[in-house]
Amino acid sequence: MTGYRHGVLPGNKHENPVAPSRCPESSAYEAVVVTPEQMIVMLNELDTPKTQMEWMIALLHAATALRPEEAFGLQWQDVDWQAGRINIQRAWSKGEPTAGKNRGSMTQVVMSPVLA
Repeated sequence: MTGYRHGVLPGNKHENPVAPSRCPESSAYEAVVVTPEQMIVMLNELDTPKTQMEWMIALLHAATALRPEEAFGLQWQDVDWQAGRINIQRAWSKGEPTAGKNRGSMTQVVMSPVLA
């Protein structure tokens, strides 16, 4: 696409209106690392009868590093208890199931015996 933008390749912007566009090469996203001590504090705060689901999702994220959309898309049938794995087969975004962020993210995640 850079070739179109700089006029090195033949064609014009009317043939492919996306060709001259630019996008950032890097993201401003910065992961936030949560220490085990911080996670314990969060789980203690969520340890109430009304927040059992939130407690489990927080534990699942901490133990597997799944993306939120992948965790929200899980179903009981995705858990292989015998092999100790979680099969990521879908994601959940904006109120409906999706195919996931990318093909590589639809995989298996090892489930520790403690999480099981």
